[in-house]
Parts: sequence; C-alpha cells; structure tokens
Amino acid sequence: MRNLLSLAVMLASSTSVAHAGGSVGVVVTGDATIQPQLAAQLEDWLRGRGNTLVPSPLPAGGINALIDCFVIEDMTCARTVVEKQATSPQMVFAKVDLADSTSGMRDITLTAYWFETGMDPIAVRRSCASCTDTAMQTMTDELMSSLAGKGAAEVGQLSLSSTPAGAQVVIDGKVFGVTPLTTTLPAGAHAITISLPQHDNAARNITVARGETAEVAVALAPTNAPRSKLPLVILGAGGAVLLSGLVLYASSEEDTGAKLEYRDTKALGVTLSVVGLAAIGVGAYLLLRKDPSPEGPTVALVPGGATIGWGHTF
Repeated sequence: MRNLLSLAVMLASSTSVAHAGGSVGVVVTGDATIQPQLAAQLEDWLRGRGNTLVPSPLPAGGINALIDCFVIEDMTCARTVVEKQATSPQMVFAKVDLADSTSGMRDITLTAYWFETGMDPIAVRRSCASCTDTAMQTMTDELMSSLAGKGAAEVGQLSLSSTPAGAQVVIDGKVFGVTPLTTTLPAGAHAITISLPQHDNAARNITVARGETAEVAVALAPTNAPRSKLPLVILGAGGAVLLSGLVLYASSEEDTGAKLEYRDTKALGVTLSVVGLAAIGVGAYLLLRKDPSPEGPTVALVPGGATIGWGHTF
C-alpha cells in the first residue's frame, strides 16, 4: 500500500561507500508500525559515525516510481529513478516485513539497497526471528555495517535461491537468513550451507568477484526414507526354502525292492529348490536396486508347485 510506504529520510556517510561529507538519502518502506523505529535506528547509526542527515531524498512521485521498480524486481529501473530524481548522489532504500511467529513475537525481515550515482546498487537482507527491540537494533547495525562499511570495489553480491524455498542459509559459519536471499559479501571464497527440514543439506563453495553478482540456485533433495527390511526377509526365507529343498532331494529314497514302501521326495525337493532360488533372486533385486519401482518379479507358492512372474502396480 503506497500510503504506508511514505517515510523518507536523508542520511550522509563518511564510509568508503559514501563520500566523506556527502549526502545520503534513505527511503524506509514496508510495515508502517516498524518504519519509525527502523528510520530512527538508521539515523542513529549514521549520526554515531559523524554523518549529517538531510531531509527529502526523493519527491513523492519518485518514491512511488522506486517502489514500482522493486515490485517488478528491476534494478536498472530503480537505479535510473534514483539517479534522475534523488537530491543526493547516494541513497539507502530499506524495506521491512513483519510476520507473527508461533511464539507470538515478531519475525522481521529487513532488505536494504545502497545506491550511488554511476554504481550498481548493493543489496543486503537480514532476518530476525522472535525479534525483540534489542535484536532488531543489532540486526540493523549489522546490516548497515555491511552496506556502508565496504566500498563497491571491495565487495560483490550473492543471489541465492533454493527449491523448495525457505531454506536456512549459513555463510562462512554465520546464519544470513532464508532463501531466496540477496546479500553483499566480501570479494573472495565463501562456504555456504543450505538446510531445510526433511531435506538433505546442500553445501556450496563459491567465489564472489568484486562488483559482480554470483547467482546460485540449489535443488534440495528430500531426505531418503529408511530402506525396507523386506528384501532381507525374502532373502532369508528363500535361503531356508532352498536348503529344505536340497535336504529333501538328497534324502529321497530309491526303489530297490528291499522294502514295501520308500520315501520319494525328489520332486518336492526340486520344487522347493526352484522356489527358494526365485525368492533369493527377488530379494537380491529388491536389495540392490537404487530406485524403488512399482513393478518387479513375484513368486508364489501354490498347491503342488510354485509360480514365478512379474507384478505391476496400477
């Protein structure tokens, strides 16, 4: 709602990004209940470093045009608006989003961009779960240090997405938020870990180049379910049936005429041996296959023998 995206404050910075003594504008948008608090924290951060605050960085039309650029995620559009309409050669755009956590406290996400004439914008995002006022102050200080504490020539950007989204991102051992994530990083090598419940963790080693954006997309695989014990059961049963068949075959008696009755178990022994071998084959197939399939070989005992075939689930 544009009537909620109205707070704009001019800031100045003597850091390596902002020219010493220059003017820096900041536009704070998003949740109206947090805008004044965030603007005050940004002002305090910059005043504490000897900066001068100058009002009205953009006219009302320029603020609305800048917001429209961010809605369509067009950074070229946003940069053009700032360079053509801003009364300062440098400006910070900050957007604050608020959500109620399961604990009843605030979950806050803060996204900020640093614009400087002739330079690509630098972006940083930070999140704070169950956020207290103290935690929000810490988050804001850290975000501004990341934005204003490094020159554009000393840093690059990371644009990280995951499928599914909402995965926690840890960079160089520090939690940075959840995907999708856009943040500024010092140029050089970084280790990233992406984690999401019920999915395997993903790790990436990336190199961020000065003044460039490293785009990383990660597909998180669902955690594999425990393997079924059925193949082992079938293997054990098949081995037992095979052994029984061999014993019956070996113990079968020949009709020598020496007695009236004799025990002929060869046929049953052969049948059980075939069934046992088939069961062992099925068990081995199920145990060794990599991807579960709705189809596979089947074996069944029937009166007087056994059947072997191929079953399919429809």
